[in-house]
Amino acid sequence: MTGAALPGQFVLNMLLMEYVGHAWDLATALGREPVHSGEEAAVALSAARSIIRPEHRGTMFGPATVVPTNAGPLERLMAFLGRDVV
Repeated sequence: MTGAALPGQFVLNMLLMEYVGHAWDLATALGREPVHSGEEAAVALSAARSIIRPEHRGTMFGPATVVPTNAGPLERLMAFLGRDVV
C-alpha cells in the first residue's frame, strides 16, 4: 500500500478508519444519514487514535475539531479526523 512493509494490525486499523470516515464524508455530501453504528464508529475511533500522531496534523489530517460532551462515537471519530460535525 505505501511501498514499505507495515504490520497487519496497522493496515487493518488504517483501512477501518478510512472506510468509516469516508463513508461519513459521502453520506454527508449526499445529504444522507451515515450507515455505521456507534459500535463500529467506536472501533474506528480507537483505530484512528492508534495511527494519527500530532506530526500528521496539518499534513495528512487537519486539526481535530471540538464536539459537544454528549456527542456520539461517530461524531467523535469525525471530529478526531478533523471534520466539522457541529
